[in-house]
Amino acid sequence: AEGTQLVVSSPLTRTLDTAKRSFPAQLAQASTPFIAHEAIRETVNFACDARRPLEEIQKEFPEADFANCDWSRKGSATGDGGGGDGGGGGG
Repeated sequence: AEGTQLVVSSPLTRTLDTAKRSFPAQLAQASTPFIAHEAIRETVNFACDARRPLEEIQKEFPEADFANCDWSRKGSATGDGGGGDGGGGGG
């Protein structure tokens, strides 16, 4: 991970935690951006894929930039679709 210039993660807690544990030295440097990006988020097919409120995750991962995350879309956040209707089949 030497020479790491950017760390990008899905905005789910488990992936943010993995990124934080995988790049501790790099993220300790303020010069290495840590970005949570909605475009690389896993599907929302199961309850375990549902998100906590953005404010909670931001408190847990203050070093991450959540500017690319939109919690207002259907099936994404805390109620208007939950964990099962994010566009991934099933029924």
